[in-house]
Amino acid sequence: MASRPAYGLRDKKLHAVLIKTVKGEQPVTTAQDAKLFLEAVISQADPVACVELIISTTHSIPAFQTALHSDISLNQLNGAISDLLKYFQSTSLKLAGSGMYLEQMVRAFAQPPILWSALLQAHKARQLNDDAVHGFAWLFQHLLYLQEEDVSSYFASATDPLVVTPLLESARLDIRSIGARIKHISMTATHYQYRQCRGRTWWSP
Repeated sequence: MASRPAYGLRDKKLHAVLIKTVKGEQPVTTAQDAKLFLEAVISQADPVACVELIISTTHSIPAFQTALHSDISLNQLNGAISDLLKYFQSTSLKLAGSGMYLEQMVRAFAQPPILWSALLQAHKARQLNDDAVHGFAWLFQHLLYLQEEDVSSYFASATDPLVVTPLLESARLDIRSIGARIKHISMTATHYQYRQCRGRTWWSP
């Protein structure tokens, strides 16, 4: 019972960190700033409300990316980054704004490709744990769903056996399912099927 108030205070502190960073009052300038900001993000109970805050100001996305890029060690990829990727897989976030909220976060993870390259290389070396592999595969799939002009750099990875085979051979069904979708996209990529979504042309596997 005595620990419950402590958790409440921690949540309040993290929420304050999120708000101050979003407003530009607490920039991410140190490794500790980055750690606190990422922890603050995943501590929010409502992913949609959290992302709405992150995309609401000009300070937020750059601060988020700075925090992501501050540590791309294997321990970080298998820990905090894996947790973040899981957090953003919320069904409510996928539906919010016809997918626009999720799209902006996917782009933030991958562009510039500092974090994406680290995840890709760690996956190819089979250094990611299962949860991190699932997060990597989920992100990869969504990168292939971006507008056509944004996805060309990912098609080569979608046909690379070092990338796709471990997904298809995973012991986890959810990872194998994403791997199968990625393989399907790579097999049909030369035919460029399109669909109209929110007035823009999007890739459709």
